[in-house]
Amino acid sequence: MNVAVWGTSGNDNLTGLETADRIHGLDGNDTISAAGGDDVLDGCAGSDTLLGGLGNDTLTGSSGADIFRFDTLPHSATNRDTISDFSVLDDTIELENAIFTSLLSPGTLAAGSFRSGDGFASATDADDCLIYDSGSGALYYDASGNAGASPVQIATLAAGLALSNLDFVVI
Repeated sequence: MNVAVWGTSGNDNLTGLETADRIHGLDGNDTISAAGGDDVLDGCAGSDTLLGGLGNDTLTGSSGADIFRFDTLPHSATNRDTISDFSVLDDTIELENAIFTSLLSPGTLAAGSFRSGDGFASATDADDCLIYDSGSGALYYDASGNAGASPVQIATLAAGLALSNLDFVVI
């Protein structure tokens, strides 16, 4: 059974089930977590934290300075999220270093660990762990940071964003 969950005007902590849920935060600074399934999460107003969990989820922060947290093992076919409205000016993507093990140091992602450009889908050196294809909007994680290994797509964002390492925080 799919579940629809609605928050309140307060700061809510909302969690879905292992199904394809629709979770909306409404007002307040909400934390919204999907447990499994292909979920739709919408923070609505406020500065929200959205955790897609397992599944191919659609994450929308709406207004506010939102955080999109990735803390489950990525899989390009079964665990790849879409961030529908990422704002370079306001929003942040958090990556759990227990999962993204090549990102060792907590804090803002090191500049050398990020690569961005039209058609970029692989690393060029051992430091390239996050790769954003500005032509397609695909965001990849390369655990080995080298062109010999296959990176895993972890998310799709809008194409043409001026992303930099400053948009990512390792937790």
